[in-house]
Amino acid sequence: MTDNKADIFRGPCACGVLVRREIPDDLPDTWRDILRAIPLRCAACIEVEEAAEREEEERAARVKAERRRDARVAESDLPEALRGLQWGALERDPGRTAAISHAAEWARGGLQGLLLTGEVGVGKTSIAATAAWELLGRRRVVWTSMPQLFARLGAGHNDRQRDIAVRMMTEPTALVLDDLDKARPTHYGAEQVFAVIDHRITAGAPLLVTTNLAASELAGWFPEPYGEAIASRLAGYCRLLRVEGPDRRLERAA
Repeated sequence: MTDNKADIFRGPCACGVLVRREIPDDLPDTWRDILRAIPLRCAACIEVEEAAEREEEERAARVKAERRRDARVAESDLPEALRGLQWGALERDPGRTAAISHAAEWARGGLQGLLLTGEVGVGKTSIAATAAWELLGRRRVVWTSMPQLFARLGAGHNDRQRDIAVRMMTEPTALVLDDLDKARPTHYGAEQVFAVIDHRITAGAPLLVTTNLAASELAGWFPEPYGEAIASRLAGYCRLLRVEGPDRRLERAA
């Protein structure tokens, strides 16, 4: 229905509330008829519909983000046992608090490089894995250990593991290099480690390294001429944190 003013249209919303709609006088009759045919809605119903639309958009965005993350996780090679770790689950004793805080900062983009040193079993790998898991929510991450890296480099040319090794040396993906000292490198191996680390640093990509070695021992672990070069690059690019504490694996086994 219309009242005595030609530019006002009144009618009930689906909820029964009477709603008025202004129709400009200068519109052609066809457009005026179209505006009259559009169902009238009250402000409360519009708000409910818009909230439902926003909720659906947010749900779709979450699903899309989860699918992207699942794809990144699948290609990251982060071990199954280390996936899904959360900061709140890590023990924050005095020997680990600083390392955990800096690893969280690295995962959120506040640090480009982080080097975690410490004795066996103090929790370096779990801290690194928690950081990797958070970063996987935003970007690609490759996880590898030294023994795994060397195994990948020795794989056949059509092997997926070889492809991962090549990607580590040619793409600026974020990298977690766990257990830097777990395999004594040959001259060729040291050359490849240098290439992997140098590529990340040159690209400004996130790099997180864990090792049982003290920072002063890094250069001597690798054959020259790569030992000093690797140690120098890590020292210049990474924040150094030492993780202290007892061997948690032995504590759990006791």
